Amino acid sequence: MTNKFLLPIEFNKQKKIIQSNLLKDLELLETDTSKNAVYKNIFKFNNNNKILEKFTKLYTTDISFLNDTQTLNKKYIDKHHQHKNINNIIQLWSSIKSDENFLDKYQYLSWEPIKILNEYSIFLSALTFYSISSPILNLAAPIVMLIIPFIIIKIMGLPITIPSYTNILMKQINKLSFMKLFTASDLSLQARLYYLFCFGMYFYNIYQNIQSCIAFYKNTKLINKNFNMFEKYFDYTLDEINDLIDYTKKLKTYSKFNDYLEDKKFQLNEFINAIKNTPRFTLNPFKLLNSGTTMKQYYLLYDRQHIDDMFRFTFDLHSYLLILKNYSEKIKLKTVNAAKFKKKNNPSLHFKKVIYPNIENNFNIPNDISMNKNHILTGPNASGKTTLLKAIIINLLLAQQTGYGFFDEASFTPYHNIHCYLNIPDNCSRDSLFQAEARRCHNILKNINKSPNEKHFCIFDELFSGTNPYEAIASANSYLNYISKNKNVTFFLTTHFDKLCILLEKNKRIKNKHMSCKIINNKPKYYYKIKNGITNVKGGICVLQELNYPQEIINNTKKIISQI
Repeated sequence: MTNKFLLPIEFNKQKKIIQSNLLKDLELLETDTSKNAVYKNIFKFNNNNKILEKFTKLYTTDISFLNDTQTLNKKYIDKHHQHKNINNIIQLWSSIKSDENFLDKYQYLSWEPIKILNEYSIFLSALTFYSISSPILNLAAPIVMLIIPFIIIKIMGLPITIPSYTNILMKQINKLSFMKLFTASDLSLQARLYYLFCFGMYFYNIYQNIQSCIAFYKNTKLINKNFNMFEKYFDYTLDEINDLIDYTKKLKTYSKFNDYLEDKKFQLNEFINAIKNTPRFTLNPFKLLNSGTTMKQYYLLYDRQHIDDMFRFTFDLHSYLLILKNYSEKIKLKTVNAAKFKKKNNPSLHFKKVIYPNIENNFNIPNDISMNKNHILTGPNASGKTTLLKAIIINLLLAQQTGYGFFDEASFTPYHNIHCYLNIPDNCSRDSLFQAEARRCHNILKNINKSPNEKHFCIFDELFSGTNPYEAIASANSYLNYISKNKNVTFFLTTHFDKLCILLEKNKRIKNKHMSCKIINNKPKYYYKIKNGITNVKGGICVLQELNYPQEIINNTKKIISQI
């Protein structure tokens, strides 16, 4: 059994892996702000980042699979509501596997050449008997010494009298080295100290044995408790797998996933039976041999890699089910809605009331997007251009993963490749920024040319802003005209370069749009709605005024703008 749970989409032949920069640019899993990353916020998920990361990276163009996924997401109901208890099992298992003192703590053999004996229940039964009986034997030693004189007198055939008993008893006591401390009057100080030390060590040994016995008993109680917890956990896990199979068995594109679950269910059943058949530790002397079996199974639990793999598989499974549960709740609340997928040669994309999922509802303004043509979007700073870009690409990706998104309606042809030009890093200087921008665009171009018959969706935020306006406009114009020749390419661009918008108006496959905004009393009023045409609102001066720039600077800025 592998140590990872395979998502249903991993069995799909048309699955795609998103480009690595999308995770960072769109802040899907990690963010530098105080808000949660987008997908962690969507799925209300902070447990197993590996599963969420894998879930985030995969999408598909298989419409049949997406329709089946919609059915699963819509119908799934969590019948057991025990996800909180799973964290306790994860912590327990982690503490067992990471315990460097496990062997010493549970009194197993730790010396490598003889560690194999930990796998033999008969040997462990003997070890258990020794751990329990050693303090009893030590405590019983004085009593045995009192009985020995009776046995000796009986063997010698002498009558049992107090003088004869006392005589033999004293002879036995004198044989004990530390008893000379009390019977010999001619001992040197050094000898007395030595015998005193032996006397102290005798009782210390008894104390140590008692403590060892108590620790062993506590550990066996803990072992019983852990076995019981694991038994309940795996019973619950098996119920969850059976429920999931009930939901997916009628979905044709999930057939391989179902076969996979059935195989895992068989393996889990075998392990559950092994746990259930493991006797729990008891002090009953007639069942003492069973303790060796208990100790053996607990050692194998710790030592065997395939058991660790099985635990980690179930943890990943429950993480996936938590994603499914949380998203299903959003569907029932109509926070997200189903997309309709079209089979067309040429790409098309339509959103009705699409929103960015990482903004509170009170501040989230929906927009309608119909992209029969590529879009160029203008608008002043803070008018919502970049947020709209993110809303479109995230919902596109989300729909090609789950069949649902944050919109009222959506219909589009699934895209094979999703490209993102956003948050290009500025390492050293403006030159280095332009080089990074040019490299990103070149990578997108290579991807398009490599797969010209596949559908590509691209977003560009402030294309080539890292160089002077003349070269930026010329480069952007040439680049966009070039990629727009391919009918399989859809792009959405934001820019502050009005000249670029005017130049691209000649291209019949490109349409100008802007974010609605008005200047009222020298302050911008943002509506966050997309409109047709190029904006004529300049918001830069308002920013200078808000920062209390000298009026002379503001007046000269206005004058120069009117002359350009």
